[in-house]
Amino acid sequence: MRGGKEERGEVYCDRRVGVVIPVRDGAATVVETLRRLPAFVDRVVVVDDGSRDGTAAIARRTAGPRHSRLGAKVQVLSHGERRGLGAAVLTGYRALLALEMDLVAVADADVPLDPDDLVRLIDPIAADQADFVKGERLVRVRLSAPLRLSARLLTRVVGRAVGFSPFADLLTASHAVSAEALRHLRLESLWREDAYVGDLLAAVRRAGITVQAVQLCPAWRPRRVPRDLPRALGAAFLRRIVPRRTRRLPEPGVRAAARRLVERRRARASEAVVSTTAVTEVR
Repeated sequence: MRGGKEERGEVYCDRRVGVVIPVRDGAATVVETLRRLPAFVDRVVVVDDGSRDGTAAIARRTAGPRHSRLGAKVQVLSHGERRGLGAAVLTGYRALLALEMDLVAVADADVPLDPDDLVRLIDPIAADQADFVKGERLVRVRLSAPLRLSARLLTRVVGRAVGFSPFADLLTASHAVSAEALRHLRLESLWREDAYVGDLLAAVRRAGITVQAVQLCPAWRPRRVPRDLPRALGAAFLRRIVPRRTRRLPEPGVRAAARRLVERRRARASEAVVSTTAVTEVR
């Protein structure tokens, strides 16, 4: 048992789980990230965003015939040139949707995801408590003073705008989302650059999708914060606030779809309660 859920072969609580690993110049970490994935993960898509250190080749060797546990599950895609880690995540989203996954998780290749952290990310979705789960962790990273101040200010502003007051962490990219919610997001409009998390959260909240945050294990991040972080956070702020100020209701179709998601989740929860009650009465 993990996180109150039972692992059964390659199915987690009757849900097919796919994992996206967006990576650039991650030759030193991608192998460990792949090897630590739990057995219940059905499919893995590694998206190499223009690496110059042979990351894609290393990932393919790790998923080769000699690693039977991983081989059939892993697909390695390459952008060929740098497009941004946000673009890499979108590539992974689309690939896993095409493979008909029920849940999609994103693992940050800079910090290999602990198997228990993956469970923490997907449990609320498997339990029909949320459709998007954001992982947060205490991240230690060296920042220049101007970047630290601007990132702190914009993180607070965006956090309040999208419903977290404030975000504990916009550096950690690890998150999970239901396939149903992904299909109702306008993926083509999302931020493509490295600091995409704030914009993604703004889009999710704007669409009315239920969000939870979970605490992940603390970690040291060896790389610097993306330079586009302040610009990305500013874009997320405008994306969330400007439509409200101008009294427009953007993306009505997406909002309606999000409401249907909530209604279906509540219906499933009610059915589960009725089923449990019936079993109790029989006993």
